[in-house]
Amino acid sequence: NGSVQLMLGHAAVVGAAIEAGEGVVGGLLREGEIKRETVELFQRTNDVLEATRGLLARTQETLQDVNASTREVPSN
Repeated sequence: NGSVQLMLGHAAVVGAAIEAGEGVVGGLLREGEIKRETVELFQRTNDVLEATRGLLARTQETLQDVNASTREVPSN
């Protein structure tokens, strides 16, 4: 019975650590934290995509300007 009590004591310690969010398993089980981090990740991804769209639009405008300018340059 002593070893059963010892195992139960260890299981209680491990369970408490997991509940406290310790270790990989504890971190995965902190649903609120994972949800918050996932939402933040998607927001940052959307911000990067929006900035990239703006850069692409400005690049396209610049290329159109360069293209129009080179048509006006006389060739020899």
